[in-house]
Parts: sequence; structure tokens; C-alpha cells
Amino acid sequence: MMQTWSQWVLGGHIIAFVFWSAALFGMAGLLVHHAQAAKENDALGCARFSIMEKRLFRGIMSPAMLAVIVFGILLIVLNTGVLTRGWLYIKAALVIILIGHQHFCLAQIKRLAANQGHSPLYYRALAIVPTVLVVAIILLSVLRPY
Repeated sequence: MMQTWSQWVLGGHIIAFVFWSAALFGMAGLLVHHAQAAKENDALGCARFSIMEKRLFRGIMSPAMLAVIVFGILLIVLNTGVLTRGWLYIKAALVIILIGHQHFCLAQIKRLAANQGHSPLYYRALAIVPTVLVVAIILLSVLRPY
């Protein structure tokens, strides 16, 4: 069976979103552990977590986010009729909030590197943000309620 371009683009969009989500969830864990290392005055641990955070942000999180955006725009171009659906605008708003969360994480990476981070509990609570957003984005994409 011949696959259409939109199916390939949708596949790329989903794959990129999986990678981006995994990176966001992973970053939450790294920030918690980095804050714990800072609390315990573990300079070597802090240095290691800083390296891991930067690599995750630059190597996976940012490229995956860009791929999600590009594939999402391509999906809209291939099916302009979706622009009349309300769920798409809510999904786009949630994606923009998720992008903001990613950049907030970058600010936290810099704070922790400067030994000015928050408590591990703060970062555990912060981990809820991408979880809620990802679930809402998936539900809107699948259910397309309006």
C-alpha cells in the first residue's frame, strides 16, 4: 500500500514528539539529582550533572522540539482544513507553553551551574508541568474534541 506524504510527516511528528517528551522528562530527573548533589556539596556530581543537562538540552531536546514544530507546520500545510478546528489552537497554545517550559529548564540549568538553584523538592514539583502538558497535547491530538 502506498503511503501518502501526510502519513510520513505525521510519523515524523509523532517520533519527534516522543523524543522531545522523553528529553523533557529526563531533564526533570537530572535537575532533581543536580539539586540534590548541590545540597550535599558534591562538586564532582554537580559538574557531571551540568554536562549531562547541557548535552540533553542541545543534543536531543532542542532538535526534537524543532522537528516537532517543522513537522507540525507541514501537517497543517498538507491539510489546511484543520485550521477550522478549535482543538488545534489549544494544542498549539499548549506546545508554546511546553517550549516556554523547556527554556525555563535552560534557565534552571544555568542557575544550578552557578550554584544558585532551588531545592530538589522544587524540581520534583516542576516535573509535573511537562507531564500534564504532554498528556493534554496527546488527548487533544487523538480525541480532536471540537
